[in-house]
Amino acid sequence: MKQLYHRTISCARSRKLIVVAMGTMLLLAGCTRTATKQAQPHSEPSKISVVVTPGGPVVLTSSTAEFQILPSGYIQALLLKGGQRLSLDDPRQGNPEESDYLVQDGSM
Repeated sequence: MKQLYHRTISCARSRKLIVVAMGTMLLLAGCTRTATKQAQPHSEPSKISVVVTPGGPVVLTSSTAEFQILPSGYIQALLLKGGQRLSLDDPRQGNPEESDYLVQDGSM
């Protein structure tokens, strides 16, 4: 009877040892895999031109817009489209900081 008892305990220990060994192998196999990162497309740096004129405006130009910061602090924004410089905010000549007026069909 002692032999049967020792065989049963030995068999149970062997099963536990096999389960622990298999678990360890699976854990190690899972930890050695590295995640593959997808290559992100490289974006080109923006092409913005900055021109500083002494006593004049600071002009920031991108491929689609232009901003002029006048010495008075007034900022004029322009859309560059089809070779034209379009603006909804066009200051009066001689008084650039005053722009609260409407021009419709060429008259104010």
